[in-house]
Amino acid sequence: MQVALNDRVERRLRAFAAGGEIVRLRQPIDTERFKAASPLPERARRVLLLTNNTVADRQAMLEEACRGAGLELTRIGGAGKQTTDPREALAGADIVVGLGRGILEAMACGRAAFVYDWSGGEDWVTPDTYPAIEADGFAGRGEAVIDAEALAHGLKGYDRSMGPVNRDLIVAHHRANVHAQQLIEIFQRLAPKAQRPEAPVADMARLVRLEWRARAELHGVRVENQKLHTELHESNALLISAREEREEAKQLVADTIQAYEGTFSWRLTRPLRRLIAAIRGRSV
Repeated sequence: MQVALNDRVERRLRAFAAGGEIVRLRQPIDTERFKAASPLPERARRVLLLTNNTVADRQAMLEEACRGAGLELTRIGGAGKQTTDPREALAGADIVVGLGRGILEAMACGRAAFVYDWSGGEDWVTPDTYPAIEADGFAGRGEAVIDAEALAHGLKGYDRSMGPVNRDLIVAHHRANVHAQQLIEIFQRLAPKAQRPEAPVADMARLVRLEWRARAELHGVRVENQKLHTELHESNALLISAREEREEAKQLVADTIQAYEGTFSWRLTRPLRRLIAAIRGRSV
């Protein structure tokens, strides 16, 4: 039994003529770990090149294309820039450029994804281009020849709807839990049938139910926490506004008094006020 995660690898396995069944699955992505942190903006501003490959000439072309499209380019990966957790970098980008799993994880995070790197490029991942790009393993080995002008023109095709659409594509075709279920079905088909003990299975089922109940309660707590956080933020804003209004009122009173004491009538009646104060036993 051999498992291929794209058509290109499947064709290679068949070319080896090693025999045995070949099962075609898809790249699994943890859609709970990789998820959208925020919606995409109306106009893209930041591009992330996600690659571990040395692509100085192609990166120079991408930099030129980004300048032409008015985009800011950053890079994660390669010498001195590697990371074991790209989620923060993905969340800060509007467009992600790269190949393979980097593109899939970017799509899961609701980012616009452009397939391009050391081996060439394809285009934007969209519902129309996804089947062919996925079949090739997001490897960027299409027939199109992409230069800086074509890159700049392509990047201008950004649309904020790419974010949720890409997320939907990942959820529909690449969920890791579905991938695990498919592998279990394969193992069950290949393994000899055996009598399964009932007690551990029942205990496992109970633990799974408890886990999902805990997840539901945790989700409720998160929603309530977000609600309270919003209310606290609004209350703080009202308090700050009230303090500012009070300070403005105090300043207005002080300015009014100062303006009145500077009038001719105030100065003219000063002797009279002093006389009244002396009579009352105090000074002005």
